[in-house]
Amino acid sequence: MKRRYLPVSILVLLCGCTPQMRYVAEIPRSLSQQQAFADAAAKQVAQEGDFSVWVFRGRYYVLGTQRAKAALINDPSSLQVKSAPGMGPHGETVEFEADPADPGLTTRLEEQFKGTPLLLKQFEREYYVWKYDNRLFVIGGPESNALFAATKTLPLSKTIFAAGPNEETVIVEAKNNNPDFAERLVERFLASPQLVTQDADYFVWRYRNRLYVMGSPDTSLSFEKTLLIPKSQAFLGAGQKGETVIFETGKDATLLQRLRDKFFSRSSMSALEPDSNR
Repeated sequence: MKRRYLPVSILVLLCGCTPQMRYVAEIPRSLSQQQAFADAAAKQVAQEGDFSVWVFRGRYYVLGTQRAKAALINDPSSLQVKSAPGMGPHGETVEFEADPADPGLTTRLEEQFKGTPLLLKQFEREYYVWKYDNRLFVIGGPESNALFAATKTLPLSKTIFAAGPNEETVIVEAKNNNPDFAERLVERFLASPQLVTQDADYFVWRYRNRLYVMGSPDTSLSFEKTLLIPKSQAFLGAGQKGETVIFETGKDATLLQRLRDKFFSRSSMSALEPDSNR
């Protein structure tokens, strides 16, 4: 059966006069949005037969039966799932349907999920970023985007190795009749901050060979727009590849320590001394 992908809807709408980049599986951007986030309906982002992928309350749900689909829509608390923390494209938890009567269901869903393209970013109808097979695909138009969603391929492309925020290979759409098309997409991709991972109270962005670690949705949203953190402390060479790491400090004295502990526990590196000039 031909795989089809339904239009992606974010869970939280960002207000403003200028277009905003949209991320799948958004978590609440501020405390004032917590209730709207909690009440938001599940959104389906991929389907093939009974297999479906949904975004709900900042997590991905991967389902294999119509019964589970009905449960997610009508009574999410009744859904039997197996959690896979960090398996989402930006480190989100993925919930796989579990069924005691079919012990192999979860494993089959995990394998199918790994082969499912997921739309990560969209800017109007001119810029799309997908993640598929641990690679990023950067596409510059709605027709090519629809073709990729249906076939998981691009007729013509340019490959950049280790250019993604987690060193993924990046495949960029190219056009024979427009030699500069791919270069413009590459420049746009590399000039934009890239979300490395996110959790309810932990965000890591990569921008210009620096890592920015934040502890709140509001700060993450502000950084995405302004590329600034109001209060921060830099640690030179603290990244796994020697990058400078900039931590949000904020007003809470414990925030920096919490972010440092989480960052260094994940990166398995020892904490370095901060840059006294920042």
